[in-house]
Amino acid sequence: MWDLSTHAIDTAQLRGASYADVRVMHIRQRDLTTKNGQVGTLAQSESIGLGIPVLANGAWGFASTDRLTREGVAACAAQAVSIAKASALAKRGDVVLAAEDAYIDSWQSPFRKDPFEIPLETQLDLLLAADAAMRDIFQHRLPHSSAQNHFRLRHWRYLFSRRRNSEALVSQQFRRTVCAAGL
Repeated sequence: MWDLSTHAIDTAQLRGASYADVRVMHIRQRDLTTKNGQVGTLAQSESIGLGIPVLANGAWGFASTDRLTREGVAACAAQAVSIAKASALAKRGDVVLAAEDAYIDSWQSPFRKDPFEIPLETQLDLLLAADAAMRDIFQHRLPHSSAQNHFRLRHWRYLFSRRRNSEALVSQQFRRTVCAAGL
């Protein structure tokens, strides 16, 4: 991904961008639900793409793509610059970036266990047990019961433009788990 990101920044700068960065986002999701003792939803997805904000002629432009080839990211970078140049026609003043040093850093949300490493069957068994417990407690007084579990892993990588002969890289991983039960 580093090669594609630097290629995108190079393309943007060749097309006239004074600043460009690349933001890669990789998302994995798993959604599980039960209703009245049955599996309701079982869905998993994964996506990856990148966005390219640029500054050209004193205005911002942005484009994104999931075409992760040299040609795809170059076309995306060119489109971002084109949008910035079009935006510059209506600007009231130039965008001026603050002087900031380059950083290389990484952050990850704390967690005890990665939910994507827990077997799917184990997760479903737990949800079905919670659903059954609710029905047992309230017996026939419930019109329905449900339990839900949603997992999302977002992995962001930001590769910032070469400014003052330096590069910045920031990597973040954020895991979110949501559990709910309803009557």
